[in-house]
Amino acid sequence: MLENAKVSYQIWDGRYPAPTGAKVVFTCDEGFTDGKSQHQATCSSIPDHWCTSFRSGNVKCSKPVYPECRKTERGKEYVGRRNETVTGKKCLRWDSKPYGKPKDFVATLLYEEHFFNEDPGSHENYCRNPTLKERPWCFISDSKIEWEFCDIPVCDDHVPLECKLTQKGGEYMGTKNSTILGIPCKPWLKMPLSSQYRKWSQRIPAFSDEVQEGHNYCRNPGGRPAGPWCYYGTLEHEWQYCDVPFCSLPERETSGIPKIGAVYPNCRMTKMGREYMGNVKTSETGKPCMRWGEFRDMKRFPDVMVKHFPLSVDPKQIIPFFQLFINKEFLDALNYCRNPGSGERPWCFVSKNPSIEWEYCDIPFCDDLVPMECKLTHYGGEYLGKKNVSRSGKPCLPWLSRVSSGSQYDDVLPAFSDSLDSRHNFCRNPDGAISSPWCWTTTSGKDPQMEECDIPFCFELLLEYPSN
Repeated sequence: MLENAKVSYQIWDGRYPAPTGAKVVFTCDEGFTDGKSQHQATCSSIPDHWCTSFRSGNVKCSKPVYPECRKTERGKEYVGRRNETVTGKKCLRWDSKPYGKPKDFVATLLYEEHFFNEDPGSHENYCRNPTLKERPWCFISDSKIEWEFCDIPVCDDHVPLECKLTQKGGEYMGTKNSTILGIPCKPWLKMPLSSQYRKWSQRIPAFSDEVQEGHNYCRNPGGRPAGPWCYYGTLEHEWQYCDVPFCSLPERETSGIPKIGAVYPNCRMTKMGREYMGNVKTSETGKPCMRWGEFRDMKRFPDVMVKHFPLSVDPKQIIPFFQLFINKEFLDALNYCRNPGSGERPWCFVSKNPSIEWEYCDIPFCDDLVPMECKLTHYGGEYLGKKNVSRSGKPCLPWLSRVSSGSQYDDVLPAFSDSLDSRHNFCRNPDGAISSPWCWTTTSGKDPQMEECDIPFCFELLLEYPSN
């Protein structure tokens, strides 16, 4: 009755004749033209007569657009929100590993490495194709079957997006094949054995598309923190990020009503809230937060701190505890909620013995999400503004243009106060290298150099423009 809508049944199995009271439920992921997401048709006692919540011809369900549809037959790139199978069964969460590691997963890869961005939890219970099955699927609670295919529509537009939807951009399947500095990419399958990623031909499930012999497109099959990349030489360290921007600014999910009067720094400006500098010190369940300094000697970082690193590296070997914090000042953070690393939002430790435990904090979004053009702290690591020229007036270079295997900045990228893509050239202070937000600049014929940006303290602006 309603084209493009998903159909399910209540008090009925879908086979005619339908009993009186049987219902057909139409769901439109994109939303019907009347603003509703669901409509119903109920079988009346009059033969072949249905009572509907809509008038035929007046309500339509728009065709889905990516990412709510698949651009290829196999649908490896699908990252939409459908979470039920073709028979209507509910999908299970991927990170629950309901049946362990299936036999069709690659033996030499970790379970997590089969998923975009190496993070099964971020895919929740949505239909995906982490292996090389015919189309997207998911696990179900029936242990005799274990999994079923999903009914994912095919997009009308098969042209891949030339942008990324997530920070790591594992879903990117565009045609960029040169680095951010314009160096041509080498074919993935012709690269030699890698000590970090092993043999690339064994990592095919980690790619967003089919990988043939000459495939040299920018991808992120290894979970690097800042997005798609490629090799430009034949040695393992000869790689760079590619110019793949966000499809749009990262979504600021402000679900729930902001608290009246929520003003920064006592609220968060972004979903992850790395910039949060308020003084909440209890978890969302009411447990008191412990001091961050009590955990500086942990033998192993919890996932919430290091999920941004590739699974193929040991974070403890490449980054110290303090470097995960804004301004590197974990002692100044006391026991306040913060987001050092890669949590979904600010959090804190709530237990050390007998086991280390942590919980998220209930930090509201700010009423005004426009970032302030000033800094609160001396180093200004929390600065989220849009200034992109140095104090001397030189334009800032994109941060990712300065990252390679020989640079420390790939390690500190997660310490940025916001999300990164190839166009991000705003003044920041991710590593506390100097006492102010800064950026890379260049002069013709000279190597890039670090330059401070002119970012005032917020109290200076208040003195200059006092409120009435």
